[in-house]
Amino acid sequence: MQSGRRRDLWQALTPLQQSEALRLTVAVIASAVSGSAQAVASCLAEAGRVAPQVEAHVLWAARELTGPMRLVGDTESVSSRWLEEGARVRARQRRASVQEGLFS
Repeated sequence: MQSGRRRDLWQALTPLQQSEALRLTVAVIASAVSGSAQAVASCLAEAGRVAPQVEAHVLWAARELTGPMRLVGDTESVSSRWLEEGARVRARQRRASVQEGLFS
C-alpha cells in the first residue's frame, strides 16, 4: 500500500479489523460480480458492525479492485455498477437507522 492517508488508516486498524477488512473486501467483490446490490450492502453492513473505518476501507478497496477488472473480463464494468448500487443501498440503510434513532 502506498504511503499516505490510506496507509495510515490501514495501520490504525487492529489486526482483527485488518483480517475482517480483507475477508469482507473479497466478499463485497464477489457479491458485485454475482450482480447483487443487496449482498454488497449486507457485506458492507457487516464491515460496519466491525467498525465504521472497516466499512470505509472495504468500500474503498473494493472500488479500487473492481476498476482493473475491466481489463480481464468485465469489459462493461458491470461489477462496478453493482458495487455502487450496493453502496447506495447501504447508505440508505444507514440514513434510515439514524432517522429511527431520532424518533425513538
